[in-house]
Amino acid sequence: MNDDLLNLDRRRFLAAAIVCLSGSVLPEAQGSVPAAEGAAASWQALCADSTAAVAVGRQYLRQHPQEASVPWLTDILFGTEQSMEKIHVGRQRDFRDGDVVVIDGWYFARTEARLLALLSMHTA
Repeated sequence: MNDDLLNLDRRRFLAAAIVCLSGSVLPEAQGSVPAAEGAAASWQALCADSTAAVAVGRQYLRQHPQEASVPWLTDILFGTEQSMEKIHVGRQRDFRDGDVVVIDGWYFARTEARLLALLSMHTA
């Protein structure tokens, strides 16, 4: 894993990842489904440095290869809701229930890790 990830403040890292992701994935969750290349380009335009977020997402997918599906992750993360509210609720629920994953010493709510996995699939 990139050492820069360990130097980031967790809140800033997750906030930036969620803001960046909302610009590229939410249109898909809303039904407009742009090409993966277009989503990746819009993501990268929004985010100056996507390296750490993509690295975490890819590591999660290496640990959970059965979840490497854009439609499945989009559905599990957003369902029929077209807002980030489900992400926030899922994150709180995961921490409350102990549904966390450890990636290079960082604890992520499973919802956070899945969000970053989805993001990483758009930059492949």
